[in-house]
This record gives sequence, C-alpha cells and structure tokens, in this order.
Amino acid sequence: MGRGVLARCSLLVPSVAQPVRKGRADALLIKAEKAANATGARALGFGEPGPVLDRIRGGGARVLIALGHDVLDPAHGASEELFRGLDTLILLDSHHSALERVAHVVLPARVAAEKLGTLTNHAGRVQAVTPAVEPTHQALSEGELLVRLARALGLALFEGPWDPRAVSHAIGAVVPAFAGVHVDSVGAAGLLLTSGGADV
Repeated sequence: MGRGVLARCSLLVPSVAQPVRKGRADALLIKAEKAANATGARALGFGEPGPVLDRIRGGGARVLIALGHDVLDPAHGASEELFRGLDTLILLDSHHSALERVAHVVLPARVAAEKLGTLTNHAGRVQAVTPAVEPTHQALSEGELLVRLARALGLALFEGPWDPRAVSHAIGAVVPAFAGVHVDSVGAAGLLLTSGGADV
C-alpha cells in the first residue's frame, strides 16, 4: 500500500514496475497471477517490468530499489548478471533469494501478516490487512523502510513518522481508482475499486 505514491510523487523515481509471477490457472479458482496485490499495484500506476529492465540493459538506469525478488522470475527475462552492472541495488525483501547475491544493501521487510494496509485481489476488491503477528527479528514494512531511506537521502516531506493508515487515506483521496476506498472504509467484505484494475 502506498508504494506507487511514494515512488512516483515523493522519491521522484522515473520508472516503477510490478513484476508478477505467473503460473497455472483453471476456470474456477486458480488465477495465473501469483501475487496478492497485482491489481492494486496496476491501479497505483505500476506497469510491466519490461521497460524498466530495458533501461537497465541500455545503461539508462544506474540505481534500483527492489521490493521483493519476483523480478528474477525467468518470465521477465532478467538475471543476476543484469543487475551486477548497477551502481546501486537496494533490496527490501521478506525472504532469502538469489537477488541478495548482487544487492549492495539488503533490508529485511515484513510479510503481509505483519503489516497494516490493504490488498486488492484479482477482481478489484480491496480488503484490509491487519497485523496478526509480530516478526521474530527486526523487520519493518516497506513503507517504513522507504521513508527512512528518503530521510537518509535528505528528501523533503518525510519528517514525520510512517503512518500506513494516513497513507491509505491519502491514496483514497488522490488516486481515482481508490476514491473513498481505504483501510478504514473497506469493512469485513471489502470494497471494489472505483475504476482501473482487471480480472486476470
């Protein structure tokens, strides 16, 4: 939650993408996309990883902040070697992966069950997520890690504490697809996106 807003509006990142693993699907329950929030990421402005990877290949991107390691899925045509040429690769991840071997900085991130926010399923239904457990080691949400990174870089507008509830409300106020849809409004059954998103 809030990744697109942070990346595009505050960190001034020129390109953002959401790599999504795909696998077997059926006509009833199993979806091809193996990601809990791919529809939500698209509604926030995240595109396919191809253009970002092409920029890296062409030398047009020297720094990458990776939230997770799905970019190494063979379907995206990326490899460890591609990322070795970057000046800086910062990895925020909840699990060990091959991407660690080429990352310059690795920061442990919480899993969904340890965070407050929302997830948007394949049908565009936004559902609230509340912490069920605390991590057994020191790990922060991606939002908190990005805020701390922004402060270290001296970026403005990051003086206050990370507040996922406030970010959710801000998205509901400024992102058309999430108009009026935030962590406190979705209720137990969730709410559908106002626009955007797709059933995949």
